[in-house]
Amino acid sequence: MLFAKFLECNGLLIHPEHGISVSIDDCEELAKEEGHSDKWTAAAHYASRMLPAIFRIDDPLLQLEFSTEDRIVLENILTVIEESIFCCDDSLGWVYQYWQSEVKDRINASGDKIDGEKLPAVTQIFTEPYMVHFLIDNTIGAWWIANHSNQVPPLKLNTYVWMLAEYLP
Repeated sequence: MLFAKFLECNGLLIHPEHGISVSIDDCEELAKEEGHSDKWTAAAHYASRMLPAIFRIDDPLLQLEFSTEDRIVLENILTVIEESIFCCDDSLGWVYQYWQSEVKDRINASGDKIDGEKLPAVTQIFTEPYMVHFLIDNTIGAWWIANHSNQVPPLKLNTYVWMLAEYLP
């Protein structure tokens, strides 16, 4: 439900046959026509068609139907979250960290070596855009300027990279 709301708020909940962005309300109308039990099941089906490696159509979780009472409680939680929250660059990362907090605490408390299998639970599995820009600008960008000092870079670099150029050989 949370991910469906994220997709909706970002215009990324795409109907698999029509190829257009749909809302959760649209999913409610389409669910009846398409044989889904409710709008959330329809949204999950759309997400599984878009991202089959993440949302497998045969996933038992997608077969689970909430009781009416539980579904209403979850829907009420979703309605009090401002839509702008779902549009933040790092919103999925924070949600992921929240749901991984127990696993993360257990792994960290164990004192075991953190291997590739445990790494996603104890770290965020994304890098925020500002950090990506910073890393590119200060590694590849700095290298490019050092090796092509008389040329304009093929992409926009932040101004602090140009300041670094003064100190490069």
